[in-house]
Amino acid sequence: EGSLTAIAENFSQCRLEDSSLEIYYDENWDPCPENKSTYLAALTISDSSYEKHFLEGEIQIYEDQDLLSVLDVSCYIPIEAGE
Repeated sequence: EGSLTAIAENFSQCRLEDSSLEIYYDENWDPCPENKSTYLAALTISDSSYEKHFLEGEIQIYEDQDLLSVLDVSCYIPIEAGE
């Protein structure tokens, strides 16, 4: 489906807000609760899309409070038969 809600279903230790999904990791990059995290991956999806079949966004990677990296991401959503 491509929604943040669908992505969040794969991560038990995350926080989902309107346009952002935050996923927490420990020092070994294993998913963990927010209060035990060393790293944070914050995924946002932009409002631009091509008829809901192309999504764009970015992932910001933090260590504690320091921004380490910003990754631009895109995803093609397959067209279902009959669309």
